[in-house]
Amino acid sequence: MAIFRFIAKTLLSIIGYILIFLGYFIGLVAKLGGILLYVLATLFLIAALIFTFSNDFTTQNKLMMWAAAFAFSLLSMFISVLPGLMTGFGSYLVELL
Repeated sequence: MAIFRFIAKTLLSIIGYILIFLGYFIGLVAKLGGILLYVLATLFLIAALIFTFSNDFTTQNKLMMWAAAFAFSLLSMFISVLPGLMTGFGSYLVELL
């Protein structure tokens, strides 16, 4: 029973430290990527507003533009938050021991 606890603690600590490392390692790249996606989401939002109030495009094109703006916004938020989640979860796993 003691060997099982030792193996479980060792595996949890290794996974926790890997998650902490990945959270810090990916953090800078994710922040830059999140900023880039926020800029793209803003540009798509402006384009969606222009498309909405112009009569040159079909309703389907307008809805696709709004969907793209919404998707870029959600994706940029998720990418910006992901390193913090990984680091927090890794710290939690390490503190369990």
